[in-house]
Amino acid sequence: MIMISMRKIVALKVCNPMKKLLFIILLAAGSSNALAEGGYWQGVADEIAVVLNDAEKIYAQGDAKRAKKAVQHAYFGLFESSKMEAALRKEIGAKPTYLVERKFGDMRKAIVEKTTLEDLHALAEDLRGALSRDAIRLDKAGIAKDVFTVNQ
Repeated sequence: MIMISMRKIVALKVCNPMKKLLFIILLAAGSSNALAEGGYWQGVADEIAVVLNDAEKIYAQGDAKRAKKAVQHAYFGLFESSKMEAALRKEIGAKPTYLVERKFGDMRKAIVEKTTLEDLHALAEDLRGALSRDAIRLDKAGIAKDVFTVNQ
């Protein structure tokens, strides 16, 4: 089994975004056990937290454009593609899920508006906490990683 962190995937210098996405999907399919240590959904939340940490570091270095891209990757490349969003909608409902999604948007907006490092950190901490809390709930409820399948 190939073991690689999402941090390393974000750092890949793959020119074609579709190739990078395919690489992520293939790795995710082969490494789902790696995420299962604290429960599958907690593993997803932990991977998202790593990317959010990286976004904060990148922002602190003065690269707002790359920091925003990292947050977008955390949302589209991890939260949505892992189906955590769908699992949350199924288990806790649309409104609470929307509030988590909005936290990703708040981070992106804060980066664009050149917020302080302290304010960005507070937003990231709030999002990491919400994801971890919700991941625990999903794991306890036994929500499968393939909560929804294509053509369902």
